[in-house]
Amino acid sequence: MDSVDSQGFGYIVPKALKKDPIWFFRFGQPTAVDHLQKWAQDYKFKHTLAPKIDCAIEEWKAAQPIEDTTPHIIEYKVDPVVQTGQSQLLGGAMEIKSPWLER
Repeated sequence: MDSVDSQGFGYIVPKALKKDPIWFFRFGQPTAVDHLQKWAQDYKFKHTLAPKIDCAIEEWKAAQPIEDTTPHIIEYKVDPVVQTGQSQLLGGAMEIKSPWLER
């Protein structure tokens, strides 16, 4: 095995190791630990997001004022121009308006 003095430091390095090394680790690149941490953060985010949103929705609903939910009924008199013949016996037009809530 041929060997050379490495830059005059007094230790011998085989010529096979003097070639450009193959790097298994690169600086500035994400490592396996970085990938594992990112995966753990993504997993936690995805599994805790739905309960956080549900809690925020419930808090928002609780903060909303309770509105009157009784329907407003409007009855109109018979209009002989619009209602002719036997339809006048049914009565006038009617509207029912109600502010429904999802509670």
